[in-house]
Formats: sequence, structure tokens, C-alpha cells
Amino acid sequence: MPLCGGAIIDERHVLTAAHCFRMKKIEISASTLSVVVGNLHISEETVRKKVQEIFIHENYDPDYYYNDIALLRISETFHWTNEVQPIRLSKALTKSGICIVSGWGNIYLDKRGTQWLYSVEVPIVNWTFCNQQYNKKGRSLSDKVICAGAIDKDSCQVLFYFVLIREMSLKMLLLG
Repeated sequence: MPLCGGAIIDERHVLTAAHCFRMKKIEISASTLSVVVGNLHISEETVRKKVQEIFIHENYDPDYYYNDIALLRISETFHWTNEVQPIRLSKALTKSGICIVSGWGNIYLDKRGTQWLYSVEVPIVNWTFCNQQYNKKGRSLSDKVICAGAIDKDSCQVLFYFVLIREMSLKMLLLG
């Protein structure tokens, strides 16, 4: 079963979430991990590479998921195919538009992760509105996050990391 999703950003690096590798009292070792890419179903293992090193943002906060970002260095380079390509990184904070979240997690509240890679289009939500919703639950939201989701279309049921991307001129662009 997949641990977390991620996005290839160059020949030797995958961008993912820090919470996948460092929880409050548990840290996962790079030597126990592999990255599998190029597949839409768990049984379709196209390319597997060992993880050499995990870099977690130095200001990652596991209580609030602030700076929830990690970089995986892969032991061997990826070779580009139709199914295995790097994603372009956004240089600006996007405040509107439609994005795609994708991952291997739960698609129903009471179910375990799926064997298929799922995705859904979601709108980017106004940060002020999003923060107000968090405040109602006694939480605050970092001004460095992108809020996205809609009724019955979000990544809240998912236990695993989702990649937030935006389709621009038929090329995918990583937002967060």
C-alpha cells in the first residue's frame, strides 16, 4: 500500500509531504522506502527507485502541518518516458482557478486506501474565507497555504498526501 504521493521535480528528486515521514514521535528512515512511478494502479509497477535521503523542511510543524514539505533524493536517476515526467514548479502563489488533487488515499469515510490513483478537480478557495472556517474549529491557517475544495470534492477523506496541480497549456504545474 502506498505511504504517500508526490511529484517528480527532476531526475533525482520527488517533492512530497513532511508528515509522511515525520509524525509527532515517529520518523521513517529513507533506507526503508522506494518510489514507484508511472502507474495508475498499484499492481502496475512501472518504475521503482530506492530513496537515498529524505529532506524535511526545517520549520515543519507536525501539530499544524505548517511547512509540510519534504524532498526525496532517489538513488538512481529517472529516465523520462510518456508515463514518467517531471512536473513544473509554480513560481507564484496562485489565488484562483481550478486545480487537480490526486492520490491513493480513502475515497469514503470508513474505507481504507484505494488501489487506483484517483484525482478530482477542485476550485482554489479564498484564503480569508478558508481561514475563517479553520478559526471556527479553533485552528489558524498559515498565510503560506493554498485552500482548495468544494462540497463533495476535496481531499479531506484521504489519509495520504495529495499533489495539488494546475493544468496550464496542456502542461501540469505544481502548486503545493
